[in-house]
Amino acid sequence: MNVDKLKDKLLKGTFFYYRDSLYVKGDIYNVVSYDDGELEIFFKGGIVGVYKDKLKTIRRPGNIIEKFDWCYILKDEYDECIGYIGKIEEIA
Repeated sequence: MNVDKLKDKLLKGTFFYYRDSLYVKGDIYNVVSYDDGELEIFFKGGIVGVYKDKLKTIRRPGNIIEKFDWCYILKDEYDECIGYIGKIEEIA
């Protein structure tokens, strides 16, 4: 997926991070891309930096019970999970 389409998709999503007793959730409001493939993703309450090749499509996070239209896991350079970005499925 090209960077502009990815940015547009991410802007419709929400950032999630869950670990032990910490839960972070914030709507994404800006995505900045750099020539080296890094993305800075701004969400209400913070910023996360990730390289485009460290975004992987998943069905849903294992620890968040929601249905997602789409979801990505974000990993750092050590392949550790640093969060998720997804769009929760709207119930009609």
